[in-house]
Amino acid sequence: MNVLRWNEHGVKGCTDVVPAWWFETEGAVSGLHHTVICPRGWKSEATCSLTVAGSVVVLNYDGPYTKANTDAGIEPGAMKLVFEDVTRGRIVEVLWRNHRQQRFDRVDVAPSRTDDLEALEGNPKLVTHLRRERDPWLVKAKIAEVRAAQG
Repeated sequence: MNVLRWNEHGVKGCTDVVPAWWFETEGAVSGLHHTVICPRGWKSEATCSLTVAGSVVVLNYDGPYTKANTDAGIEPGAMKLVFEDVTRGRIVEVLWRNHRQQRFDRVDVAPSRTDDLEALEGNPKLVTHLRRERDPWLVKAKIAEVRAAQG
């Protein structure tokens, strides 16, 4: 599962949870859905088309998906993910084009994979023994991953 945590002003703290298997095969697919989780418990589903070519993936949230995404609280536009290489294992750059723009601009997004995340989360607390609190966004991302895998 790819986790894209936004650090931009309007969507700061929001997280796109996108299945990694979407990027395994080159080509184009329409009508896909993925989870978006934002601070204070807000959660929605984004609808997009997907184009995979070489080390670049474009998720398009506008065009035929504009109304569904607007109704779901998702900004229409397109997100371009640039990977380290054609295996598409590690995202090195994230770009965004809103529905009024022609060009993509680099955005402040922290990409990660849930299989890359370590168990050391939160602040240590002294209880009967030392343990760490679960980071709520990681819990939500894992729940979304399991639900997406189970249909």
